[in-house]
Amino acid sequence: MRELFLIEQNNVIQYADIAVSQLQETLESSEGLFWLDVEQMTDEDAAFLLEFKEFRAHPLSVKACREAAGRPYLAEFPEQVFMIFNIQEEIGATPTRLGLFLTPDYLITVHSTPLGFLQEVKDRIQQDYLLMRSPGFAMALILQAMTDHLEPLIDQLDADITAIESNLSQLANQHDIQTIAEKKHQLANLLQILSPQCEMLHDMWTQGNLPLQPETIIQIRDVYHRLKYQVETLPLYQERLSDLSLSAATRTALQLNTSIGRLSTISAVFLPVISLAALLGINERLIGLDPPVALGLAAVLSILSGGIVAMLARRK
Repeated sequence: MRELFLIEQNNVIQYADIAVSQLQETLESSEGLFWLDVEQMTDEDAAFLLEFKEFRAHPLSVKACREAAGRPYLAEFPEQVFMIFNIQEEIGATPTRLGLFLTPDYLITVHSTPLGFLQEVKDRIQQDYLLMRSPGFAMALILQAMTDHLEPLIDQLDADITAIESNLSQLANQHDIQTIAEKKHQLANLLQILSPQCEMLHDMWTQGNLPLQPETIIQIRDVYHRLKYQVETLPLYQERLSDLSLSAATRTALQLNTSIGRLSTISAVFLPVISLAALLGINERLIGLDPPVALGLAAVLSILSGGIVAMLARRK
């Protein structure tokens, strides 16, 4: 699906689900700034990006947009800048690749699935054309929205860890241990996604050769500092999860030790009882006692021995 936002005469003209043929005609007849958003790139879209005279996208950039996974990176070409980000809409979800082609005249975004924060930027631009006074400014809005959507994810992660901490104040169980391991894995993946993107934003902010206006550079600097803070916060959650993992393992070991102690006590009580009862039952004629008397004596001795073992166990 293709969606075009064209700025003409201080107005935003939106073309929803525009065909490639109409897209080409519209762009050839217009001199305004535009943002083209492509969702689920097809072979026709790829060919258009490669061959249309306004674009002439690099083949490696188009290929990167169609790949399911890969590292984020920033590439500079003579006529455009290409960026690719990995977006995680929910904790634990498979990241979505977001490619951006930027020139002074246009912005192109490419992604395989709908992105909520991208739609929010579109809605804002439709209400105020000045938000797209330059393609770089619109790109900065997208980066801001991308960073904004991370905050509730991190808040949810904090709430999940706090809930695990509350549960561990009681008895640890296998479910808690599995949950901690799952959260550690999710957190490691999120950190692996965000760290290189934070470095990329730093490069965009500090490099002076990118086709960006000063106000756009200021926006990117602010986005970088916000993302950097989020990245620096994640190791703190890793420490909390490591402490929880150690605590859960310790509690599990104590529970196991307690269970073994109880089994040992039961064994210590009943094994002598069974052994003594068996001995007296077998040898009642040798000691000259009638069977009822022998069994009664065995029962009394069994109770006494069991009581002694139980008292010793309680003292320990």
